Amino acid sequence: MDGEDKKQQRKDGSPGLDDESQWMSDLMREVDGELEQVTAQLRESYTRLFSSLEKLDREIEAAVEEGDEMKYQAAQIKKGLVESRLRELEALNILS
Repeated sequence: MDGEDKKQQRKDGSPGLDDESQWMSDLMREVDGELEQVTAQLRESYTRLFSSLEKLDREIEAAVEEGDEMKYQAAQIKKGLVESRLRELEALNILS
């Protein structure tokens, strides 16, 4: 075996260092691509949730005007859940 063959394959038949480096680079590119996709989906979720706050505020106002305590409480709970999820998404630092 000459030096080049030794680089490509170890005595036990496992890939050499060059193969491992290439495999790792390929894997990291794939992972980066998947992370970018997930980040884009999280940003989209944030946008949708943020825009739903206006709708929930209108539901709360309507419930107050109607004097409907149950509707008011339900809207407040939904708004609290949305705000909590927005804080979680903000903590991921995906918005910059």
